[in-house]
Amino acid sequence: MKKDTFSTSEILQGIRDGNDKILHFIYDSYYHAVELMVLKKNGDKDLAKDIFQEALVTMYKLVQDEEFSIKQSSFFTFFYALSRNTLFLHYRSVKKDILFDSKELHDNEVKFDDTMDQVINEGLKELLFHKYIKSISEKCREIIRLIIKGYTSVIIAKMLKFTSDAYVRKRKKICLKALIEMIKKDPKSKELL
Repeated sequence: MKKDTFSTSEILQGIRDGNDKILHFIYDSYYHAVELMVLKKNGDKDLAKDIFQEALVTMYKLVQDEEFSIKQSSFFTFFYALSRNTLFLHYRSVKKDILFDSKELHDNEVKFDDTMDQVINEGLKELLFHKYIKSISEKCREIIRLIIKGYTSVIIAKMLKFTSDAYVRKRKKICLKALIEMIKKDPKSKELL
């Protein structure tokens, strides 16, 4: 039996109408990706269910505005970014310290007064970051992880046993430059420029 597929506009209208077939399609097609994202970010399966449901409720609220549409991405890209930001809002609200690993970017939350372009661009930036962060050295990943967590160069130097904070700043520039160059070479990065 062939699996049904729906266009973004059909999905949005289905959510607006409470169409069970569309809602089952969303669950069957996208839940697993959201669950994996939550598990990678130190959550569990129960939290994944909650995040998915909250993102779906937020989506329902968004589509109540007849003018709402998703033009520059697929429904999946938008819904995944919405789920990711719902998770970050959850962690922020419970003041849980998210332990960043080398795959982590940062916990930018999307405010719904932001433009949809910003939402998509943030999601694309994070996807590119995740793709290329693995290509830089482990020391670079560690420096970037600590910077993202808000540690100063002085503290990072002590934590990583570097000779000085000036060395940390120098390595930070080198690491970020290497990462940015890889991202710029990616064809998808042209969508951000």
